Parts: sequence; structure tokens; C-alpha cells
Amino acid sequence: MSNLTYSLVYRFVPGSAARNEFMPVAEDMAKRYHVSIILGKDDRVILAGAVAEEVVPLLTATGLSPYMDWPRDIISCEMQTPLPLYAVGMEDGWEIFIGEQVFVGFVSMPGDAVEILERAGEYYTREERFETLPEFVERVGLTEFRRRALAVEAESTPGISALPPEYISGGEFYGFAATEPGDFPERPPAADLHYGDFVRPEMNLMRILTVYPEMGPLFMEYGMHCIGCVASYDESLWEACQVHGLDVFEILGEMNEYLADKLGKANVDGTTPMQDMFTLYPQTVSVLQQYGIPFPDDMQTTLADAADAAGVSLKDVLDQVHRTLRKE
Repeated sequence: MSNLTYSLVYRFVPGSAARNEFMPVAEDMAKRYHVSIILGKDDRVILAGAVAEEVVPLLTATGLSPYMDWPRDIISCEMQTPLPLYAVGMEDGWEIFIGEQVFVGFVSMPGDAVEILERAGEYYTREERFETLPEFVERVGLTEFRRRALAVEAESTPGISALPPEYISGGEFYGFAATEPGDFPERPPAADLHYGDFVRPEMNLMRILTVYPEMGPLFMEYGMHCIGCVASYDESLWEACQVHGLDVFEILGEMNEYLADKLGKANVDGTTPMQDMFTLYPQTVSVLQQYGIPFPDDMQTTLADAADAAGVSLKDVLDQVHRTLRKE
């Protein structure tokens, strides 16, 4: 183990009343796990001083379970360590970074994020030569650091199963490109959008407006008044929602329900994989729970097969799913 300690930084929508509602829960968890509460700037609430095995229970107890709706107005949560080594989480998973947002990897489960941080911290503390973490990574190379942190080769880390190096990429790190030659593919570019397609969170904001200009009033309704600024040309829908403290899944649900009517085809139907239900429309998880549809072992299981296995009407489930996405 690396002996790292962790601070969980909960970031709320500025001025949110939900932050006050969250405080009794945070205080209860602070007492239970003997961690400190720090009220940070920008409406942050920080639980500081947890050890590795306490991180997932703390996240679960404070409502941040994977594939579930997070508490209202929480934009993101960070697992911070004393090193420049941290993970940023949202409802669909956790991205791990070192230094100034140099990307290491993405995982869906918070426990996997903790494992990566632990491996990275242990590797650094075992091998460093009186150097900072950025200096250490520069010496060993970012490709090797990622390999060790992600345990891409299971035999290199006995007792720990390999995690796939999903979305491996990065920016500049101490003057050298974070995309060194090696076994790590580039982060795949966001899918392009064409007329007739449904929208995904990673799609470019201006591309969405180019293909579907009628989405402009919807963005404005949500307070995204910067859709014509220069920065928005490089932003994804996800990034724009983060900047404005908005729930990307709420907006995505409304957009794709509108497009389903416009295009005359369903954005969610019986052929929709359960993985898409959890990652694109996590607000529908409560509907699945209502009908007793469990979390599947195979995420490619279709909604129809999951409903059939649970012995419930697919039509009833779909009707409620669409009402939820339309916020009816």
C-alpha cells in the first residue's frame, strides 16, 4: 500500500441550497470515519483524512454510488491525495490525473480509481530518487508510469488484475508530449454528429448547434449564454455543462427525446444496451429499480432482455423511461 490519505472534494452548483442539505450527511460521515470537514471556496465541501479503504464507503454513504443519480447539484467529486495525483469523478466514472491535468486513465468504478491511485503512489514512493512526482514521471516516462498505475500487464503487479487502459491520452507534461510511442492508444476523437444522429455528451457543442440549430433556445433556457463565444467552438456538451454547473444528463435526455419525435425514431427502445441506459441516461436508473430490473452482469444486455428476465412489461418500462427523460 502507498499509505496515501485522501480528501473527497464535493463541488456543488454555486449558491445551491442542496449544499446545506448535504451538510448533516457530511457531518455524520465525518464522525463515523474520523475525518475532517473543510468548507472550501466555490461552495465546495471537503472530507479530509480518509484512508484508501474508507473512500468507497464514504462515497456510497454520501450518495455517490456508480450508475446512480448523485445528490442534487453536485457537479463532480475529486479524490485528492498529498501528491499531485488525483481522480475526478462524475456520475458515469472517474478520470485519473497527475500534475496539471495530465491524463492517466478512465474507470467506471470508484474502487478501481482508488486502486490506480494506490498503485501509482506506491510505485513512486518505492522508486523515486529524492525527486518530486512530476520529476519522477519525467524520468521513467509517462508510458511506463501509466503501465504501472493501470496494471496493464497483470503479471507486472502480482495479485492485482489488469485494468484496461481506456481513453489513454494527455497533454504536455514538463515540455514533452504525453503521447509517447508505446502500447497506449490515443484518446479516440469524439464521434462526429450528422443529421439523424442522437446527441452524446462528448460531442462538440458548436457541431450540435450546426446540425440541430433549434437546440440554441434550449441551451439558452439552461443559462448557457456563451454558445457563441470562441471557447465554445472547442467545448463538448459535457464540458459546457460542467462550466455552467448543469446536469448534462438532464439536458441530454430532453434533447434526445425532442430528436426522437423530430426524427420519428426512438432514442431508447428494447434494443438499447443497458450500458447506454446507465452511461447516457443515469436518471432512468430509478425507473429500472422501480420495476425490479437488476444491474446486469453483461452490460450489453438489451433493455428488452433485462425486462423479460425481471418479468415486467417492456412497454410499461419504456413509457416511464420516456416520461422521466421528458421530466413529465
